[in-house]
Amino acid sequence: MEEDLPQPDAQEPQHNEEAAAPRGLENAPEAAYEPAAEPAYEPAAEAAPEPQPIVVSKYMGKSLKTIAQWAQFFGILGFVGAGLMVLVGLGLTVVSMGFNLSYYGSINGLVGLLYLVIAGLYIYPSNQLVLHAKASKAAMAQNSQVKMEEAMAKLASAFNFMGILTAVLLAIYVLIIVVAAGAAIFGSWF
Repeated sequence: MEEDLPQPDAQEPQHNEEAAAPRGLENAPEAAYEPAAEPAYEPAAEAAPEPQPIVVSKYMGKSLKTIAQWAQFFGILGFVGAGLMVLVGLGLTVVSMGFNLSYYGSINGLVGLLYLVIAGLYIYPSNQLVLHAKASKAAMAQNSQVKMEEAMAKLASAFNFMGILTAVLLAIYVLIIVVAAGAAIFGSWF
């Protein structure tokens, strides 16, 4: 590649400061005269290579099929887990009503509501995983680029949701630890 680029001249032009100074500035201070800067050498920009289509090899196809099967398994497992959490959440909420707003009743009610919220959070990524599995299987069967793009978008959406949820939960855990440590250290002062 370097052979195609023009090479700068090996010899540098020699400057004679007296000859280079403009007329009338022979007695001027040196700071007043600045010689013209030489243009910087910039290599010619290369054209960006055109994107090549992705070729799905036999091994990649097998891996994508395995990923789709596991995504479907975890998606269904997520729906089952969300259903069980709804049952437990509703059970705890109903049981809490029998305690006539006592301490145990209010705690059971709050835990029941927490279970319902967590069940709701399970539904979206589970649905995205099942949709990914369906689109991925269809893409492999039909050799469809559009279906594969749809499948990857669903998988990315599931991972984005799980990543954001994980970051939020980690922040809540840190907050709980800080508050608990503060209560343990400063609790005797109050």
